[in-house]
Amino acid sequence: MIVAFHCLAALNIIDAVITFIGLKLGMIKEANPLMDYIYNQHSILFLAVKLSFSFILYSFLYVKKVPAKNIVKYTAYMAVLIYSFVFSLHLYWIVKI
Repeated sequence: MIVAFHCLAALNIIDAVITFIGLKLGMIKEANPLMDYIYNQHSILFLAVKLSFSFILYSFLYVKKVPAKNIVKYTAYMAVLIYSFVFSLHLYWIVKI
C-alpha cells in the first residue's frame, strides 16, 4: 500500500503541474467545476489545493502512519488505477494537441 500512496502522490504532483501550465497557456479548460472555480479565484490557490493532496499522502508515509485497514488499501489501489487511466488520457490529449 505504501507504493500506492507514492504513486498517487507522484501522479497528483505531475497532474497538478501539467494542468496548471495548460490552464495558464490557455491550452486546456479545467473540467472539474470545483477546481475550475478555485482556479478562477486565484491560480496559485488552485495549485496549492492540488498539491495539498500529495502533501497529505507523503505526510502519512513520513510519519509511518499509513492506515492498514482493508478499505483504505483497496481504495488506494483503485484510486491508482483510476488516476493512471485519467493521467494516460490527459497525456494522449496533450500529445494529440
